[in-house]
Amino acid sequence: MPKQASVAKRPSNTKVYDRTKRSRDETHHRECRDHACTGCAQGEVELVFTGADRPSAAQLYRFALEEHVKAGQEEQVVAVVHKLFERALEEFAQEDLVLAAAETETASVTDAKAPKQPSNELAEHRLLQADCHLTFAQHMKLKQQAVAAVELLKALANSGYARAWIHLGRAQLLLLTMALEKIATAEAQAGDSDSEDDDDDEEDETAHAEELNQLQQGLDAFDKGVQLTAADERLAEHLKADVVRIIAALNDLMGVMPAAHSYRLQRLGRVEDDASDATLHFERWMSANNTDQQQAVATLLYEHALQLSRQGDAKMPEAATLVGKAIGRLNATSEQLSNESPTDALAAAKVDELLGHAYLLKSTVEQDEDAVLADFDSAVEALLRAYQYDPDNEPLKEQLLALGIELKSEDTDEEDDGSS
Repeated sequence: MPKQASVAKRPSNTKVYDRTKRSRDETHHRECRDHACTGCAQGEVELVFTGADRPSAAQLYRFALEEHVKAGQEEQVVAVVHKLFERALEEFAQEDLVLAAAETETASVTDAKAPKQPSNELAEHRLLQADCHLTFAQHMKLKQQAVAAVELLKALANSGYARAWIHLGRAQLLLLTMALEKIATAEAQAGDSDSEDDDDDEEDETAHAEELNQLQQGLDAFDKGVQLTAADERLAEHLKADVVRIIAALNDLMGVMPAAHSYRLQRLGRVEDDASDATLHFERWMSANNTDQQQAVATLLYEHALQLSRQGDAKMPEAATLVGKAIGRLNATSEQLSNESPTDALAAAKVDELLGHAYLLKSTVEQDEDAVLADFDSAVEALLRAYQYDPDNEPLKEQLLALGIELKSEDTDEEDDGSS
């Protein structure tokens, strides 16, 4: 009789698996230099897991995330990551069938009709499955995975699970980001062209409307999700992390919009304006004592101000206002992190470095000369604090030296050299 795996027991195969490839002719990526490799073409990777227990979908998803961090540009590892995501989603689908069947069977005992709203266990499982689809889409640039996530989240949200709405908003923003990236790539490949026919004009207008609609859907879903989640004590604990994730999605969206200056993207000015307005739109949901949220929204405000500062003198006052808001949030976050015991040095360094950049930007958009000098001094102070937290940050060190700042570590090194 086969031994039954214990549910409570930690699987013995956690993070232990082999990367085995099928042997066939011409199976190598063009950059593969591993003479021992027997085939590394994507899609031809087989994953063999050791141990008696089969890995769960959540474990496979975690493996994929861990391998993605290691992957970089190494194509063999990228192929493994791709396969891990596929295996995770296959396992999610199988586990969903089992959970749904068990739920239906339980419901049939007490009621002739199965409940429309899934149990908390099934809802959380589907939320993680949708998150896997989204992460797969984001890392591998696969639109169909983002579409699958949207469909899954819509069904979950419409079934009454409040937390799904925020993730649906994030999925909508990711789809819009991917659409704009595709436009930018196509235009870059085609080259700049001044001649556009009437058919192209009509296409652009249609695409413009679709993208604005998608952006609005994302914001509406986010708003509904926050309102419902905040009202539910069981889900409120997830709200802070969920808000940060959708702000990160908006940041990615805003980052891609000014990336190309081609005809079609210039026609999408309203999308960029609406996304910039959404930066301020999100402020009302921010928790003043949550450093992750404060930093996320401050980053958005800073990036928005930076874009405005490049659009001419007329935009400078607005840029100054936005970067001032970013500085206010970053100063509060910096103080909060420095008062924690122990202080998270890397987190504090990241905040202070961004604060320094924000002050430098403010010094370029200010009109008053005294304010410009004060902002520059504040920028140097913040950047020096960041360097003290993270002295191995070479780009930051180079920036300080370029600003004419003498670093104590260098003075010490020079004295040591002179005494030897």
